[in-house]
Amino acid sequence: MTTAYPLLERVYAIDNGDAHVPELNRRNPTSPRSRTVTHDEAMAYWVAFRALLNPYELAAHQLRQGNAAGLDDAVAYLDARPRFFGSGYLAEELMHALSVGPDPGSYKPLLRRLVVRDTPLLPRRSLRYMAQLAARVWDESLDHDLTRLERGPAHRAAWTARMVRTRVPLVLVSRGGQGRLGHLGKMRQLDAQICSAARFPESNTCRPTDGDRSG
Repeated sequence: MTTAYPLLERVYAIDNGDAHVPELNRRNPTSPRSRTVTHDEAMAYWVAFRALLNPYELAAHQLRQGNAAGLDDAVAYLDARPRFFGSGYLAEELMHALSVGPDPGSYKPLLRRLVVRDTPLLPRRSLRYMAQLAARVWDESLDHDLTRLERGPAHRAAWTARMVRTRVPLVLVSRGGQGRLGHLGKMRQLDAQICSAARFPESNTCRPTDGDRSG
């Protein structure tokens, strides 16, 4: 298992040109961000950087192929939430792979917590992938936690939670339920009119009314 927790340190390290690209330090101890690097140095940086991500890209591939061997690394990456150029795209890839891959089993409680933790933080385009992941681990407790976010005082958290909860039943129906339609409980099946009325917070947003929230 390749844990994602060292990935945080490893990515920061390579970004500062440490031992992962040793020729940078041997030839010039100055940070590569403050000097011009050669083409060869830049290529060495990129190759080493990509090598750090290979285990997680492999995990996504394994999950899409139905291989549970990718579960450990995929969940560890999402839990660690590393931030670097392209980290969001890899997170989306892993969320999708988890949503269509083998049953997460004992990872379900952790994945539910990650859905609640990360939903308010994601950009708009990533919410579809978060909804796919939420549908994979859906139960009444996750419905309750997202409802609490939706009804809370934080405007963006409420909007993102609403978007994820809107998409979950659509994902479940499109995938034949995957055995989880019974877990929807009293979750609202928001119609297209409500979906289109929910606008992005950064652009002329409208706060849901109490009537909308009570469903």
